Amino acid sequence: MTFSTARTLTAVDWRSWGRCNVAVAGDGVVLRSSPAIEETTLPIDAVDLARDDDGAVYALGPAGTLTRHDLDQGIEQQLWQPGPGSFDPAAVCVDGDRAYVADRATGRLVAVSTRLQRQIGTIETALVTPVELAIGGGSILALDTGSEGSAGRLVRVGPAGQTESVLDGVESPCDLLVTGRREGWVLDTPSGGPRLRTVDGERTLSPSSLRVASSGESLTPTRLGRVKSGAIVLGCRTEDGEFVLCSYEPGASVATEHYRQGRSWRTLVGVEEGPLYAAVGDGSCLELAATERNTVEPGTSRYRGTVLGRFDAGTDEVEWHRLRLDLGRQTSGTQVRVRYHATDRRSVGPGELSNLDCLSEDEVETLASADVTSVWDLASSDPAVVSAELQTVSEREAAAWRRSAGEAIPWRAVGTPDPTDVLLEGATGRYLHVAIELRGSRTASPRVNAVEAFCPRQSYLRYLPDIYRDDTASEVFLERWLSIFESTFVDIEREIETITRYFDPGGVPSDSLEWLASWLAVEVDDSWPESARRELLVRAPDLYRKRGTRAGLRAMIELYLLHVEPPAPIPDRDEAALERSVGADAGVDLVANADGGIARAGGPPHELFVLEHRDLDGIESTAAREPFERALSGPQSFVVYAGPFAREDHRDAVERIVDREAPAHTRGDVVGLEQSFELSGDTFLGVNSTLTDRELELGQTTLGGNAVLRGETDEQ
Repeated sequence: MTFSTARTLTAVDWRSWGRCNVAVAGDGVVLRSSPAIEETTLPIDAVDLARDDDGAVYALGPAGTLTRHDLDQGIEQQLWQPGPGSFDPAAVCVDGDRAYVADRATGRLVAVSTRLQRQIGTIETALVTPVELAIGGGSILALDTGSEGSAGRLVRVGPAGQTESVLDGVESPCDLLVTGRREGWVLDTPSGGPRLRTVDGERTLSPSSLRVASSGESLTPTRLGRVKSGAIVLGCRTEDGEFVLCSYEPGASVATEHYRQGRSWRTLVGVEEGPLYAAVGDGSCLELAATERNTVEPGTSRYRGTVLGRFDAGTDEVEWHRLRLDLGRQTSGTQVRVRYHATDRRSVGPGELSNLDCLSEDEVETLASADVTSVWDLASSDPAVVSAELQTVSEREAAAWRRSAGEAIPWRAVGTPDPTDVLLEGATGRYLHVAIELRGSRTASPRVNAVEAFCPRQSYLRYLPDIYRDDTASEVFLERWLSIFESTFVDIEREIETITRYFDPGGVPSDSLEWLASWLAVEVDDSWPESARRELLVRAPDLYRKRGTRAGLRAMIELYLLHVEPPAPIPDRDEAALERSVGADAGVDLVANADGGIARAGGPPHELFVLEHRDLDGIESTAAREPFERALSGPQSFVVYAGPFAREDHRDAVERIVDREAPAHTRGDVVGLEQSFELSGDTFLGVNSTLTDRELELGQTTLGGNAVLRGETDEQ
């Protein structure tokens, strides 16, 4: 049997459908989600927290005990506890393998080795009452309340306890957030209202009138969390005594709320990416991780969304036959419901908006200004979009109108949930209108990947004698029963008709790539981009002829590197250098990318060199040969120099290629090349260019230590 089909398969197709509380994800649709905070209570009692570069959390307990928590491994280590006598723990900060703990009563700092897990020193300072510690530019920064009658200040503490004032006039020091050597914020909470001051003192903000963007509630900042994408993450208190985590763009009058709880913020700590850790008023600690949570349908409390689309048969009075849905894997608590209605007119139901009882004439005119002029337009509208375009209409009001318009359409509902193949009944008309409802929960959503409609109506019943159609009830039952077999056989026929696409590396479906690779005995690495795997299948015959050779290994690595993310461009690098090709120096064994080494837009090419023992034959200098000989691990070995890599898993993939493609009885190693800079022919160290004060080591010789670079005017 031959059918015409209309399909919705891609993201572009789905975006042409009307959507309410539904998002296009990949080539399918799911419930719309929004950023949320997932709270995890940690078994930690702390007055202050800190994090190191490895993501470990350091907790300073009420009695002064310092502990290190590797939350990924579930490991807790006690690093230090104060000896006999009074110790009033105030703050902790971490710098490499050292932690510093401040005593509020005496102002001294205790240095603790995180590696040795013991105290390694005490720094006596002139701090009066330290409030917070941080590391900035390799130095300890301390926020101090100051002595009676004088304002607090931010100071830099030296190794011997000497202090250097960084920011003066901090009336009521509250919190400190350092993001760089001279970058960061100080939270000052004097009686006149909170102030945010930059560490360098060049900018002062007064967020005393700060409000929640969504509700208008007044906020008072009490803690600084981190800076993310230019916004400061604040811990704030509302007028009602609740405590809110929000993002604040410096200078704005509103903040975006992310999380709310009923306990005061003691401290907040976190880096730009990853979870935020908070010590709260009851002594507990929280891990606050950013996540996505499904949103409820506007105007309701249900996690539900709807997509509405229309298929066009091209001619009137067409009897639609089947509707087929490709559903993603369903999870507990999710469901997909389907309704349909066919007409010869593009409009459905009452047609004009004026025929809806829920709308006044003024409201009809208001909707018309947003190009919503029919019942179908309103039923397939997104309340959030309508509300944004019509400032006088709330999202809740627009959602109520949309539901009324949907109820005015004479839908025919499919009785079973999660249908994948529907035999349509009474669906005659040029246009088949389809409504798909997604039902889920806060954390789970169904997924619809594709919808396909078949017409005209044909049935295996037409191949049977007329006697099987004499009784209407029997005819309907028999037609539906035969449709079970018809659906299967028609799909098989279509697969046979389109079988050739499974043999085309460019057209084979993604989930059948591995199957096609097995026909060619090609080992496909799942970590490769799909475009690289498809090209590998196209070039497999040619690559097989070179397998086990240097050229074959190079070709395979080049193929992979061509399809992965290129390394970041070198700042200020000459554009001409970025666009050089392999052909520029035919005598050098240099390849940037596959297919001739042409540089890619967006970054310099990957470099690729293959080194064998015979490549060293022409090098007479022992000093020049030695580093390369060390890289070669044996007489039957070779080294692949490749990079720079944008991600570590790119290097891992190249190592797997080398292991797989190395000739028998040989060993190959991979050395990653780092990003580099070029000294051109007109560049001379000590004459027209200089080295920074960073240490540069040449073998055992250290510049600035036992060797110097002399300029032309220096004494020889």
